[in-house]
Amino acid sequence: MKILPSLALLAFLLAGCISPNLSSYSMEISQAAPTSAPIPASPTPTRLPGPWQLVSVHNVRQNVMAAGFLTEDFGITAGTAPGIMFTTRDGGRHWYEGTNQSDCRYGIDIVDTRVGWTSGGAMNVRRSTDSGAHWLPVTDYGLGTTQPFHTISFLDDTTGWIASLYMFGSTSDAGTTWSDVPIPPVANDIASILLVAPGTGFLLDFSGVLYHTRDNGAHWTTAGKLDLGGLVIPKAAYQMAAMRFSDRQHGLVVVSEEYQKGKVKAFHTSDGGLTWTSELVPAISGPVFLSRVIPLLTVLDGADTMTVLRYTSQ
Repeated sequence: MKILPSLALLAFLLAGCISPNLSSYSMEISQAAPTSAPIPASPTPTRLPGPWQLVSVHNVRQNVMAAGFLTEDFGITAGTAPGIMFTTRDGGRHWYEGTNQSDCRYGIDIVDTRVGWTSGGAMNVRRSTDSGAHWLPVTDYGLGTTQPFHTISFLDDTTGWIASLYMFGSTSDAGTTWSDVPIPPVANDIASILLVAPGTGFLLDFSGVLYHTRDNGAHWTTAGKLDLGGLVIPKAAYQMAAMRFSDRQHGLVVVSEEYQKGKVKAFHTSDGGLTWTSELVPAISGPVFLSRVIPLLTVLDGADTMTVLRYTSQ
């Protein structure tokens, strides 16, 4: 049985992502043959109670540390060093390995079926503009930090944000140059970021406080606060919170507790974060990704397992 390394452990790794405790796991994956052979399809989803409906469950052969489905057909997985990348265009029936050399991948953003970005350890940022066939290096960001960059948000193939727990960068030239983005001084580190327009976006901290900026972080305002109750977002190397806003007023935030040990919860706002409604997502806790095209949620709930759900208003 493959076991995903402890999220708490990975949060304390330095620039690299392999520790003595992970060596046997990583070797097992790296020696597995890459595959583009058909993967058995998951059973036909049954109707679940509530607004979150199961789309698919994917049991894959490649190592996965971050994953997302943009549509029900198009998805990307990212793995351990040397940054193992795979793409599917047919809902997971076939996976095609992309070309990449990088440290472990923890953050992923899929702009469209052509453009994708990843972040992770050793300050490495990678970009694909050919549907995941090739992942090319841009300028490293994060000099002086030992934390991996677990959250990344791009508008297109040039303009975006990247963040670790406490370091935040911005680029408008496809990662050729980076600028530091000031963090709200009272924020409890960075759980997730979302860029919605050049210089405009959101930051979610680990206390559930949502901040908004219109000037690339020069000024932040508090947009609202999620009522997490007893839920704790772990300060892990993985992305355990994700956000999407369709406009300034309407947003969806999904947060997860520690890997395979807690709940996944979704929060909705229609007034810019002033008030929220919420519900539990029927999934095992793990790293999360929200699609920008349709309300698809990908949860990495096993070392080689991903669950994809769609939000539907009842």
